[in-house]
Amino acid sequence: RIWLKQLATGGESVLTTGPDDFPRFSPDGTAILFLRREGAVSSIYRTSLVGGEPRKLLGNAAQADWSSDGKNIVFLRWNTENGRTVSTVGITAADGTGARDVARVVDHQLVQPRWSPDASTIAAAELGASGAPRFYYLVDAKSGAVRALPSLLTNGFLSSPVWSGSGKEIVYSQSESVSGNVTTSSARIMRQDVRSGKGESVLWIPSNAIAVDVLGPGQLVFDASPVRENLREIALGGRLAEEGRRLTQGNASDRQPAYSPDGEWIVFSSSRSGNLDLWEVSTKTGTIKRLTDDSADDWDPGFTRDGKHLLWSSNRTRAFEIWIADADGSGARRLTKDGMDAENPSETPDGRWIVYNQSFPARAGVWKIHPDGSGATRVVSGTTVIPEVSPDGQYVSYRLGTRIDQFEVRVARISDGAAAPFRISASVIPIGVANSLGRTRWLPDGKAIAFIGQDEKGDCGIYLQDFDPARDTSATRRPVAGFYSGLATESFAISPDGKQMALAGWEQVFSLMLAERVPGVDGRRRNR
Repeated sequence: RIWLKQLATGGESVLTTGPDDFPRFSPDGTAILFLRREGAVSSIYRTSLVGGEPRKLLGNAAQADWSSDGKNIVFLRWNTENGRTVSTVGITAADGTGARDVARVVDHQLVQPRWSPDASTIAAAELGASGAPRFYYLVDAKSGAVRALPSLLTNGFLSSPVWSGSGKEIVYSQSESVSGNVTTSSARIMRQDVRSGKGESVLWIPSNAIAVDVLGPGQLVFDASPVRENLREIALGGRLAEEGRRLTQGNASDRQPAYSPDGEWIVFSSSRSGNLDLWEVSTKTGTIKRLTDDSADDWDPGFTRDGKHLLWSSNRTRAFEIWIADADGSGARRLTKDGMDAENPSETPDGRWIVYNQSFPARAGVWKIHPDGSGATRVVSGTTVIPEVSPDGQYVSYRLGTRIDQFEVRVARISDGAAAPFRISASVIPIGVANSLGRTRWLPDGKAIAFIGQDEKGDCGIYLQDFDPARDTSATRRPVAGFYSGLATESFAISPDGKQMALAGWEQVFSLMLAERVPGVDGRRRNR
């Protein structure tokens, strides 16, 4: 729901019934624009601060902002065309009439649009691939010309932009870790000239921010969103919200679990050392061991089918590549040489192929490569994420596209990339773990696929859907685990015998923060 807080008195009141998000004050402060979920789609609404029923302005739209004079609204729409993500920037009158498309950006999902004070330019953040350079996109409101503005830091999760002063600069937060949107990461508030691209860091903050706004001269308001994840193991087929037994605990982000072939160890990615490294925990004794110790980020771990080696993704060479090492983490060597964002490796049972994902637009899709680094071949083209090899090695499941308002899981044959009629489709209530929805694991017998989805309340848990490559099996979909209120299931693994599941429970506490005397932040002509 949308809430109002009086900064002077601290009083709070609820304004809408929900499920609503992304509020924006009108320039005169009398109305609020917001996004409302309506089943599989979202719509733009506005409501008065003095009450009354919210009014729908535009259907099938995601995230919006006012022009500085309050007469027009910029909005975003997301689509997937031939497996590629397309972001459309549009403009409509303040009453929702006369909607028109202004620009299209292919292979990039734009979020959080903000209109400049002089109404000439629309800035929007990009949900980029992990480890890839991050950009803001600047759209000319009249001509529709699009220009990419590289962020000041090499990578890291980007917040919404906000225009400062006369509209020559944007201010934003960028996390200091590439996984800042799903793990606890410090961040920096950046101030950047949109013409020259030059700028500087003006403030360090202890946790990642999703939204930043200018409150007044030298004043910034932003959200703080520290994340904590712990691993727990539950019986597959038990109660939906079964507590299970804790495998890890603390304030770190322990995630992306994967069982060893004998079921005695679970490897996972963790920030417990202050950096993202690989660890493992014994399912019998609870003993925890560190497997990698490198200043780079190590994540997406898994074992080879014989249990003798580890596979994972790391940016040790600046770009994320697939790495392989002995099961104890020794003898690490780089497997791929893509130069950009190779992630989520898993091996075929015969040991011939390592299947992984590539998000860089020129090479986007699911790939396979031999363990000696030869024979790299694209299996599926398009914007894909989180591939997973079937137990028999014939198929790979993957999430199609990176849209945060819906997801679709597809299955393709690894030998030739032929698509199976099977699919999983669902809408998304946007929350912090929306990018993990659609993550799949196959049951050991290959007869069903488990995946992360949401229930009608937006709680995240594990569903099962029978697998038949020749037909639609959506009628067999059923919830099986997780769905904890206030604790989202973000990643998971299934034991080799199919009797247990390891769940990473994502717990996030949001706060609103105020920073004062921030250098170079001018609020006299801000775009609210």
